[in-house]
Amino acid sequence: MKNTLYIVLIFNILFGLNACGDGQKKAETIDSPGKKYNSMIVCTVECSDTLSQKGVHKHSNGEGHEYSVKIGGTKVSTEFYDGNKSIQLTPKKKYGLALTAKNLKAEESYRVSVWRKDESKLAALVVESLNSKKLYTAKKKVTQTTENGWEKILIEFEIPKGVNAIKVYSYIASSNLAYFDHLELEKIKLD
Repeated sequence: MKNTLYIVLIFNILFGLNACGDGQKKAETIDSPGKKYNSMIVCTVECSDTLSQKGVHKHSNGEGHEYSVKIGGTKVSTEFYDGNKSIQLTPKKKYGLALTAKNLKAEESYRVSVWRKDESKLAALVVESLNSKKLYTAKKKVTQTTENGWEKILIEFEIPKGVNAIKVYSYIASSNLAYFDHLELEKIKLD
């Protein structure tokens, strides 16, 4: 019995590390001229199953940044982009996959992305500052699509002076139903 518990514990630890990662992309990738990207955090819905405390789980990447993710919405296994679960948002539960990032520096550049499945195409990804109203961006337009209806929303932004913390979240205003999965935050290095 004791060995079975150890095996289950080890499986849960390994599953959690695979489902959610801090700096999972070790190598830089170039997606457009002059911009290199490094993942700082990748969060799928499954990571909350193994890393959650009171609905919020935390990440760090060893660079002094602090990240916490609140899942929000409803976890479902009927639709998913990555793994076997996603977040379902409805008019009663409008917010999901809310990432808070702290200890950021002014004039650093980032990009954040999330995968969405929404027939109305009205569900959005939002980036806003926590400590002031100096930064607010919402985007519905997609940059990539899959054959089964998942769409990638991507926002690039620079941290304004006087801001050291941001919140990123998925949101529905006019949609009746939308799914979100695979939230990723990357620091951009401009050449």
